[in-house]
Amino acid sequence: MAEKFFAADWPKDGPIDLNIHDLPHASSSTEWWYMNTHLEAKGGRKLSLFASFFVHAISFNKKTNKPDYAYSVIWGISDIDNKKYHTVSLVDKRAPKLGLERLKKGELVKDPYIKRAAIEMLSKGVMPYPDELLRKTPVIAKKTLSLDYDGNTFKKMKDGSYVLHLQHQELELSADLRFYPQKPPTRHGDNGVVRGVSAEDMFYYFIPRNKVTGSVKIKKEKLAITKGSGWYDHEFGCHAKRRR
Repeated sequence: MAEKFFAADWPKDGPIDLNIHDLPHASSSTEWWYMNTHLEAKGGRKLSLFASFFVHAISFNKKTNKPDYAYSVIWGISDIDNKKYHTVSLVDKRAPKLGLERLKKGELVKDPYIKRAAIEMLSKGVMPYPDELLRKTPVIAKKTLSLDYDGNTFKKMKDGSYVLHLQHQELELSADLRFYPQKPPTRHGDNGVVRGVSAEDMFYYFIPRNKVTGSVKIKKEKLAITKGSGWYDHEFGCHAKRRR
């Protein structure tokens, strides 16, 4: 059996200190913050929403031993009563270049016709729908949980709650939600460690029960939330290359 890896900045045994571990982890090659919620608006209107903010190391500087990160944020709103799903996917500005490099290495696509079409599109700096490019480099605070991906934000407040703001002007979608934890964080896997299949172990904790308040806007319709319950999790890993 492979030895379980445990990074120095991962939570030790005992309660997880969210003031420390909600923050980005220096050892991480992959990290994300994820929220999922079921909502009810005035009149009993049913909605669901998820959002996930990603950080992924695409290379390492041998001189500084610091990673170069790529970023993405994905979110979606399920309008259950109307049977409609609205999704937003914003990926790193360098995604077309990175995609081209992988295609030329024979990765991602095997079919020659699809590969040719993908190369043509990516060469123009365009991502296939529904992916769009982030306009700015995301801002991630180091001393407090504060993520900003083109105005899509996730922040930790002083009272321990989490505030999520999502927006897409062209699609006329937005959400302003606040998560109030009702339970302490729980470790997933082997005391928090989830063993990877590609040389990357991850640390994973979650808060399975949150009260959720706020509003969701779909087109011209702003829906005030009357009842909401949500999930929050945070996962971070350390690739084998970082252990050497």
